[in-house]
Amino acid sequence: MLTGSMEPTLPPGTLVVVRPTPVQDIRLGDVITYQIKPDNPAVVSHRVIEVHSISNGTKEFITQGDNNQAADAAPVTEAQIKGVIWYSVPFVGWASIVVGQYSGWLVPIVAIGLLAYAGVMIGSAAVSRARKARRRAASAQEPALPLAD
Repeated sequence: MLTGSMEPTLPPGTLVVVRPTPVQDIRLGDVITYQIKPDNPAVVSHRVIEVHSISNGTKEFITQGDNNQAADAAPVTEAQIKGVIWYSVPFVGWASIVVGQYSGWLVPIVAIGLLAYAGVMIGSAAVSRARKARRRAASAQEPALPLAD
């Protein structure tokens, strides 16, 4: 969620997971995610406040953000709907927003960091294994102490 239109239910920075849902299964009160305009990737998630059956057999939905005073200006058509919100995770969306905004330089830096971490872990495992092998070799060469009578 990028805006506060669905607060307090879905505050900004909330990651939402949308489950594709047949249009006939969408009910009043469901929070749907839909494209603002057909064939445009930008989406909005708002609550269904009215369902209209059109004479040609299709449905359209009137939506409104929980924190908005008025319904959305245009009805949502079947072609625009991506699905119903299945679950949400607060604050995780901020990470997605940051990665999306700074992906040009952030992704390579993270990749380099992960490769460096992998190198350190492999190096420390090799050093630890070599130390254990040296200890075993040293203990095998030590003479046995005589037993006291």
